[in-house]
Amino acid sequence: MSMKLLSNAKFPIDRLGEASGNAPCQPQAKILDENTVISFPEGIPAFEDSKRFVLVMNENIMPFVYLRSLDVENLGFICVDPFLVYPDYAVKVPPKSLALLDLQRPEDALPLSFVTISPDPKETTANLMAPVLINIRNLRGGQVILEDYPVRHKIWSALDQMHSTAAKEA
Repeated sequence: MSMKLLSNAKFPIDRLGEASGNAPCQPQAKILDENTVISFPEGIPAFEDSKRFVLVMNENIMPFVYLRSLDVENLGFICVDPFLVYPDYAVKVPPKSLALLDLQRPEDALPLSFVTISPDPKETTANLMAPVLINIRNLRGGQVILEDYPVRHKIWSALDQMHSTAAKEA
């Protein structure tokens, strides 16, 4: 199972220019292997003790993925591709994060937004302001802070639209 960014996704990265139509993890099946460890050199804010994670894919919860810690028992995050829930999303990576992740090409970046599940599914949100970026070339990850995006973006309507479009095309 692979995740795809939307074909019209824009992914500007500082000093790297703009690439459209990115599908960074599609050719990189190794990132989807639960045995592939992703290193977070600085941890994730508020969880700095956890520096090693794996992505757990489950077809029953797609398009969501589970970012599970290997260092802290029972720690994990439900995530989603931000381009699926906000088609005009654009990531401008701060220079410090580019250096930390050793990101040199836009197609090496896999962005994931943390999801907050609500008892009412229509209130479920994605954090577009602070996505996790994973360099799929070196398996290094980190969280970045972006300007102009909400911490709590309701995702249900975007996912409904994605499923309706897919159903019409089928």
